[in-house]
Amino acid sequence: MQGSIFVATRAPTLGGHHNSILTQVDLRWILSLNPCPLSQVVLLHLLRQLTYGLNNNIPLKFGWMTDIANAIIPSHPMIASQVRPIFSEVCTLLNHQQYFPTIVGAELSSIRHLMHVICSKIT
Repeated sequence: MQGSIFVATRAPTLGGHHNSILTQVDLRWILSLNPCPLSQVVLLHLLRQLTYGLNNNIPLKFGWMTDIANAIIPSHPMIASQVRPIFSEVCTLLNHQQYFPTIVGAELSSIRHLMHVICSKIT
């Protein structure tokens, strides 16, 4: 499972793959396993990839992204040097996204909550 998701996250964008993954995988269950079968590297890159193409499956994507952000351990040795730049990139894209006229109500709240989660991880 980790290998499949890792290969998908290494693609320039997940394209249509993320919609399939989002609807077929119970991420909360996966993240609740101890140990988590997804490495910190996979989680970090999955968060980054989900940031692109936020125009579809928005509520489900923000749920995934928030769960992933909560599961990321910024001090983990495998990702420590990558966390800040990737989190900054994700926050920049989310900040831009929140001003789209199509983003209102619950989606706007989800963006702000996700940005708060991410910022709390790097401070």
